[in-house]
Amino acid sequence: AGVGLVQGTINGIGERTGNADLCSIVPSLALKSETSMTCRHKLNEITSLSRYVDEILNRTPNHASPYVGSSAFAHKGGLHVAAMKRSSKSYQHTEPSDVGNESRVLISELSGRQNILGKVEAMGVDPTEVAGDRALAVLNRVKQLESKGYSFEGAEASVDLMILHSSK
Repeated sequence: AGVGLVQGTINGIGERTGNADLCSIVPSLALKSETSMTCRHKLNEITSLSRYVDEILNRTPNHASPYVGSSAFAHKGGLHVAAMKRSSKSYQHTEPSDVGNESRVLISELSGRQNILGKVEAMGVDPTEVAGDRALAVLNRVKQLESKGYSFEGAEASVDLMILHSSK
């Protein structure tokens, strides 16, 4: 008894609506059930496969796709990011690397100082160069600009430049 076969397509793409998205089904089965899937050892390539198919088809990837979307492991709120630092398992059901994805810290009006410090760390900048007051200054600048209509969630390089400028 049980399922022996799942039919679907990569990213749910096909000539019919409602095609099962194997990029969601396969990781769920491999990581959350006690099945012996033969593809388990290659699961860390599924994000690359998803993005490759979208690129070949000239499609914009669905950033909200479970497991493979660029926002699948994105963290935004200040308290949320601070708690992630202590225990990522509290906010992520699996490690992003299990499916070849990566964790991202977004910077916005909801951010806290830990978001900035996490970004500093991800950029490889010495955290002591952007300690306390400087990180808070970057955060306040982001919040000030966002109150005027700017958005930094899709403009990560702008935040990177603010951080680099504050580290001098």
